Amino acid sequence: MSRQRIALGAGLVVLGALIEPSGTTRSVLALAAAGIAIWPASSTNGSGSRRTRALVLVALFTLSVSVSESLPGFLSSWKVRVWNVYHYYLGAKYFAELGYHDLYEATLQADREGQRYWGDIRRIRDLETYEVEALDPRERTYDPRAAFTVERWAAFRRDVEALSGQRSPNGWRGIFVDRGYNATPFWTVVGATLARLAPADKPLALKLLCSLDLLLLAATFWLLGRTFGAQIAALVALLLALSPVNENRLVGGFLQYDWFCAVAVSFCCYRRGRQVAAAGAMSYAVLTRIFPVLFVVAGMLPMARTWWRTRRLPKRPSRYLLAFGAWCALGLLLSLGNGRGIDGWREFATGISRHAEHHVFGERRIGLGHLLTHPLGSFEPAANRQERRENRERQQGAFTVAAFGLGCAFVFVAWRQRSWNARLLGLVPIYTLFVTSRYYWSYLALMPLAGGRRGPPAARSRWLAGMQLVSFAAFYALLPRLGDPYAAYVLLGALVLVYLVFALAVLSRRQSP
Repeated sequence: MSRQRIALGAGLVVLGALIEPSGTTRSVLALAAAGIAIWPASSTNGSGSRRTRALVLVALFTLSVSVSESLPGFLSSWKVRVWNVYHYYLGAKYFAELGYHDLYEATLQADREGQRYWGDIRRIRDLETYEVEALDPRERTYDPRAAFTVERWAAFRRDVEALSGQRSPNGWRGIFVDRGYNATPFWTVVGATLARLAPADKPLALKLLCSLDLLLLAATFWLLGRTFGAQIAALVALLLALSPVNENRLVGGFLQYDWFCAVAVSFCCYRRGRQVAAAGAMSYAVLTRIFPVLFVVAGMLPMARTWWRTRRLPKRPSRYLLAFGAWCALGLLLSLGNGRGIDGWREFATGISRHAEHHVFGERRIGLGHLLTHPLGSFEPAANRQERRENRERQQGAFTVAAFGLGCAFVFVAWRQRSWNARLLGLVPIYTLFVTSRYYWSYLALMPLAGGRRGPPAARSRWLAGMQLVSFAAFYALLPRLGDPYAAYVLLGALVLVYLVFALAVLSRRQSP
């Protein structure tokens, strides 16, 4: 790489850091990147090389713009993204004592015994019933002696006090009516191990802990570039940076993007012929977030086709599947060290079903079930959760028809693919069967991997990226006209649906090379 290109890249990064990441800026960047991605090449070598350089430079600029609000503050102070860190740091580190229900009560009890930072907090969510209640009747219901040892309670109080100053007292009001800690017992073991190495009252240790996402993402982009080439890595980076689901989330959290990196690494390892490593990375994503198992299930459809035709299973996918099962078994065994044993998984299963139901009628959510809480044929969004529930019940027939149609299209297309593209199409059943937190749809950024081998990406990879970028541009352009976050995510859910149908159409044309 020449010095001029390095200097140009560095200059774009600095310039991007000075630009406000407004909706207009993001929309223009998305359209510009889409134009570069899908512009026809007159000659494969020369034009492809110029496209690569352009995409890499635009990706660097876009990433810089996307983190221009959060990264400077993260680097220049001891602040972290405490909304996320509070739930996942304390929830994992003290899971043995708190489980999934006692985080808020224990936190406020620790505060009452100490600095009384949250004296004005008057509302709190009961994490067992999910009802938001007045605080006064609950003030003396939590007894730390029933769960904590003296030493562990003292450590918990220190961590609570260290995190409390990360945000003003009023800024914590929304945190205490959030939906608590909902990580799997496996992630709990991982998170607790790391949290014990980084005490919250040691600012440098906490800062390093909350830098892991950036390091993992950087390593993932590097591996994508080595495996698929710079164009594909740049397209994935562009999609991740410009996606509305990642706004103000990429910096300062505690392992909030480990699942994305794990799936991307799994695809890279599989492409490099390392099925055991690929299965290990995918098993990590499944054990930490559950629903990525549909990537694996989707990849089994081409295996079933091969068996149906030849009564033999393909070697590489079969080896991958066996290794995946072994890794999952090992992970489940390790997860029993969560502090509550097998009960941790029972409590998780009970809690996550309630959590999933609340997702359906929430605001910043994506999935077919969430989309149909909006009244069909109307531009007026549902005003509250009760209206959304009524709409969803009234439109159950539409949901069934849409889910059936998407399911049939998915099976038809995935059946004809090789296992590689079929796994990418696992996003279709994820959209159909789950309503998830918005940032999980970062997985859409991996769709350009459908192009196949290392080298200049196939036209369909560039079209898959370009269409996604156009969808993002449309979202940002229409966002000022929408009244609230719910309406915005109904629109985004509809755009995701259109994009998935487009992806099915593109990938149905022929098999992956």
